[in-house]
Amino acid sequence: MVNEAHTPGRWTVGKGQYALMALVMMVAGTVGVIAGRSWGQASNGTSQLPSVNQITLPKGGLLFKTSEGKLAAKLDADEGGGFLVIYNTSEKVAVTIGASTYGGGGLIGLSSGKGAGDVLQLAGHDQGGSISLLSQKRGKRVVELSADDDGGIVSVNGPTGDEAVTIGTNELGSMINGTIEVRESRSGKLLWSAPPTARQE
Repeated sequence: MVNEAHTPGRWTVGKGQYALMALVMMVAGTVGVIAGRSWGQASNGTSQLPSVNQITLPKGGLLFKTSEGKLAAKLDADEGGGFLVIYNTSEKVAVTIGASTYGGGGLIGLSSGKGAGDVLQLAGHDQGGSISLLSQKRGKRVVELSADDDGGIVSVNGPTGDEAVTIGTNELGSMINGTIEVRESRSGKLLWSAPPTARQE
């Protein structure tokens, strides 16, 4: 059996702990009473406290930063709806996700992370969906894949973004045929097609 007389400070520490616990309980109770009264006032309309499930975006959007103070993401809205921008470690735009002004659908854009525009876009709209690959230097759509109620279309474009090769479908009565058209990109002049069609001069 331990001799309590030879354990100096044992009862003194215990009393201190009990006193500290009592103080914490008193503070917690006081805070609870104040919070309850404040909540009741807010419920009665005497205090305009913001709802916990609603956040109004400030002008310039809502910014998220890392512990080092670097910009990590931005939540904002424009005429198309809300959008989220994700930045890389150099604080350059890497991913953009948001609502599109075209067709009321969504748009996802991936960039090279060098501060230029998107190099890959995935879009949904009222007619279907599309995937676009864009050139880094010019920002032009060089490859496009789109779908609508009439079928799918693949377009390979020149450096100016004008169509050079198009693969799609063509409805002839009850038949739906595949088509290929090769054009001079800048002028749009038809050079070759399958099935053959009259060449545009």
